[in-house]
Amino acid sequence: MSMANTNQERLEIETLKSIFSSDSYVKELTELSEYGAHIKQERPMCYILAKHLYKRGFVDLALEKTFERHQWYDLVVNNTKIEAKFYYESDLLLRLKKEMEKFEWNINLLTAKRESLIKEGKSKTWTMTLPIAEDMLMKKPDIFLLIILSRDLQRASVPLEQICWSENEINYNRKYNYNNQDSLALVDKFLNCVRQKRHFLSDYLNIDINNRLFPSTYHIYVCDFRN
Repeated sequence: MSMANTNQERLEIETLKSIFSSDSYVKELTELSEYGAHIKQERPMCYILAKHLYKRGFVDLALEKTFERHQWYDLVVNNTKIEAKFYYESDLLLRLKKEMEKFEWNINLLTAKRESLIKEGKSKTWTMTLPIAEDMLMKKPDIFLLIILSRDLQRASVPLEQICWSENEINYNRKYNYNNQDSLALVDKFLNCVRQKRHFLSDYLNIDINNRLFPSTYHIYVCDFRN
């Protein structure tokens, strides 16, 4: 790519949204939702995003780059540090809601728990809320992407054993269907808690996918911590 096509502009939320909603990205995401149904898709989604940014002239980018303070980030674009986390809709009720109720929806109690686990040498990866809070508040990216995948596995055309997190998801579907607005509202409630410790602007988009395996929707929450 020639320097004439190099895009050195600040990466804006609208640019990310236009990529996510573009026909070319949706096509690749549809394919990923099939061949990647057995994995969590955070990393391949970042790879696809990087490719589309590169095609738009954002050539100063790197995946999984080590940056200042020896932190590494999922994607760095024109020195804009991006972190992403990926979960399923059932996680919102089965994990996020239960965890935050335990901490009385208080972000200070949540981060205090993180510090306690670190001092005790215990893992925090079994939770949902602690890794998100750590990314947003401790790693301090410029942009944070929270991706929630809603799937209707009651209409799956392949054995559930071939689908990641299928046992929790099918049980959730039977009770709450999918794209349940009460469950999705928990995301905004959680993000508002985080915002009390570190301010950010946020935006949202959803991408409906109709693949050969099952109907699904990707809910993407974009949090911009820059002034």
